[in-house]
Amino acid sequence: MWKGQEIGSNAGGTRYFIFSGNTVEFQGANNDDWCRATFTVRADTNPHQMVGTVTQCHAPQYIGKTACAIYRVDGDTLTVTGYEPGNPKVPSSFDAPGARHFVLQRD
Repeated sequence: MWKGQEIGSNAGGTRYFIFSGNTVEFQGANNDDWCRATFTVRADTNPHQMVGTVTQCHAPQYIGKTACAIYRVDGDTLTVTGYEPGNPKVPSSFDAPGARHFVLQRD
């Protein structure tokens, strides 16, 4: 499990990412901000990419949609930046406009 903060306009409260095999669960700072997805990674890119398909979510319009993110692991720190499900773009940087940005620690 990874836990930490969201950077930017949604800052405040702890977020959680739980990875198990090819599934990830996300819990936001509020109980109504959560989702589960299956994902694949592309470690051959720089930065690394993660593409997930939402399987369950607080917002039904996201179920079945794909979300693209970039990530890096530096020791016990995971940094993730991703766009909302349904946006086909991959963020170009960790401070990409319109993306959500997370900095998490291994728990």
